[in-house]
Amino acid sequence: MKTLIEDYKRRLKTAEKMIEESAKSRDGIEKHQRLQTKASEYRTFIAELEREYKSKLSSYTEVWAIQSYAGSDVDHVFIDKDDAQKEADKMREEFIAYQRKINKRMSDEEFAEYAKKAYLDIKYKVVTLDDAIVAIKDEIRDDYASQEDPSY
Repeated sequence: MKTLIEDYKRRLKTAEKMIEESAKSRDGIEKHQRLQTKASEYRTFIAELEREYKSKLSSYTEVWAIQSYAGSDVDHVFIDKDDAQKEADKMREEFIAYQRKINKRMSDEEFAEYAKKAYLDIKYKVVTLDDAIVAIKDEIRDDYASQEDPSY
């Protein structure tokens, strides 16, 4: 939707330039009026699109992130939880396929046991962005504390 709004803003800018040119060249009142009407319609359409875009964004209460269980880094951010879950599932499948490829000498049974022990099936998790930020803060604080106090 944002791209559509930008597209209509470009069209409005072009229409406004044409209005200026038609006023200078005196091509005719009808052409000038048509251009002004078109520019007015573009302004209305842009305002309606922006209002709809803002209302959709404000209707989202949470933003979702994909984090790796191995660390607290945020891999991706989504507005929709289902989209985040689909991407996490895809990332998990790709990670397992990669692990299988680099462990190709293992039999299927050995790899299944390895995957279970290495928790490959839960490599990525979907959390709210707020929870992800808290996890990152905690990890940084823990790392800093362990550097300051060797007994930590």
